[in-house]
Amino acid sequence: MNDRGGLTAKQWIILLILALAVVAVLFFMRQAIQSAQQGLATVSLLPTPAPGSTPTLMPLPLLEPSPTPGFTLSLAGTLAREVAQARGLLSRWETPLTPVDAYDLSVVLYRRYQTMPPFPLSEQALLEIVGVWPPDLEVVPDPVTQAQVAPALYFSDEEQLYVRRDWSGDMSAIRTIVAYSYARALSDQYGDFPRLLAESSSLDRKLALEALAQGDALLSLWLHEGVTPSSPKAEALTQAVAATTLPRWRTPAPLLDRLAQLPLTLGSTFAETQYSTGGAALMDEAVRRPARATRQLLEPEIYTTWNTQLVFDPLTVDLERDWTVGHSETVGAALMTFIFAEWGNPSGITPTIAGWNHDLLQTWEGPEGKRVVLWQTAWDSTTEATAVFDTLVQLVPSRLPGKITLTLRPEGVHWGRWWSNAEGAVYLYRVTNRVWFLWGDDIASVESVARALQ
Repeated sequence: MNDRGGLTAKQWIILLILALAVVAVLFFMRQAIQSAQQGLATVSLLPTPAPGSTPTLMPLPLLEPSPTPGFTLSLAGTLAREVAQARGLLSRWETPLTPVDAYDLSVVLYRRYQTMPPFPLSEQALLEIVGVWPPDLEVVPDPVTQAQVAPALYFSDEEQLYVRRDWSGDMSAIRTIVAYSYARALSDQYGDFPRLLAESSSLDRKLALEALAQGDALLSLWLHEGVTPSSPKAEALTQAVAATTLPRWRTPAPLLDRLAQLPLTLGSTFAETQYSTGGAALMDEAVRRPARATRQLLEPEIYTTWNTQLVFDPLTVDLERDWTVGHSETVGAALMTFIFAEWGNPSGITPTIAGWNHDLLQTWEGPEGKRVVLWQTAWDSTTEATAVFDTLVQLVPSRLPGKITLTLRPEGVHWGRWWSNAEGAVYLYRVTNRVWFLWGDDIASVESVARALQ
């Protein structure tokens, strides 16, 4: 074979065949591409414009989780802005919103109530000491029922809003509660209530702060809904908030229901008074200067001028070796009014409580469940202290079981009034604007505390 360019004839034939194959592949590929282009020309992924019109590209819809059909997260944001605008304020930060179903919300409530019992269950010990809590009353929260009736819940300490995504009730209900929740968040932002509540050690101070925050939130809700404070429509909104936010119980507990309403009732009445006196600006001023005691809310006219002048130190007294110091608490004007009213209900007595300045309730616990209770109170004037003393004279017989009669004071107790029976003793004592109320089921220990007061 001849050598052409270093390749044999056989090699040249192989190269020619390969070149023809490449050309054939390219040809068939071109035909396939043309066919595909012709087929695609008949399919359009965009709307076909009408003759003479200009095609418009529609943006892809954003996938937004919806808490419940008809109630979107964007609507929640709108309500938050509307509430702030109605109050004339700007939100200082966003409030996290978590969509949940009824089961999720019941779990959230159950866990909260395990670590943070709701008011007034949290104050069971105090209520038992003053004889308001019935001995056989065993109350357990019912988070399942509360979760079922609540379209939404806001927790101040968490600064978190939970909204039911499975809510099938009236849409106006969920709008109302979400609006109230954002109103409460607004109050927390301007009043710094979560921090103040966490730092407060006094029950009266906590009740005052909670009542002020709830009253302020209700005012924002009323303004958002365009209703007049103190009107029937405003009251209906307040009751809707109460029905949703207040705890439910597994067994009927009218006493706890009345107590649970206390902060909301106190706050709403205060908000109505402030608004009728000076509009929202006067309520704003109160929020900027949060209340130190419930008396400021009971008497709005002295809100800015009232100041606690007296503070009680716990009484130190030596009792027998088996006795220990127990509960100690400042009860405050609002809860004291409630307690005295409960004491007077069986006999129809209407308690007189005015001019509260300070109080301290403390206990000593002894063997076999024995207990002695001392309630020290201070009032603005001798006249007001005398009126409270006269009220307690009527109420003290109910502090011990059985018939109790006025008797001579024991040796070493020089002033005041003394009642006793086989179940224990009661001592009532006043000096100028201070009143001491002492009772217990161990007469010797009550005598020791009474002598220490002399």
